[in-house]
Amino acid sequence: MFQNVLDRFDYLFVLDRACIQFEPDDPVFLKTVYMTYEHILAHRKFDLLRSTRYFGPMAFYYAFESKIDDLLADMIERKLLADAASLINLYYILNEKESELDLESDNYLSIIKVNDNLTIYCLFKFNLLCFFFRNTWSAKAKQDIY
Repeated sequence: MFQNVLDRFDYLFVLDRACIQFEPDDPVFLKTVYMTYEHILAHRKFDLLRSTRYFGPMAFYYAFESKIDDLLADMIERKLLADAASLINLYYILNEKESELDLESDNYLSIIKVNDNLTIYCLFKFNLLCFFFRNTWSAKAKQDIY
């Protein structure tokens, strides 16, 4: 039954119902939410949660689990460069072991793990994002993030 609702891409219904029916620390709540996020990732339906209260927690989940590749590519395709830069920043905050990478260097592809599904077009857009990130963010803008 639960899978049928996910297959209809009715993610808001599932997440709203989980919030109403379970406490946030309930294992069933966590399993439901994680399964929903994984379904969204598998079908690349990120836009269905954009502008909802669930998008931030979903982005946090992907960053924590080191699964930001498809969400980042989606943001770049939609020209949401500030959101993509924020996602990269969140990824580095959550994954301190990788924060030793130098963002000022030209090795931008090491920021994310590029998987086989990322097309050349998205790589080009990602390079544009890196150019934007390097050349337009002043020290003051970096302080505004924190």
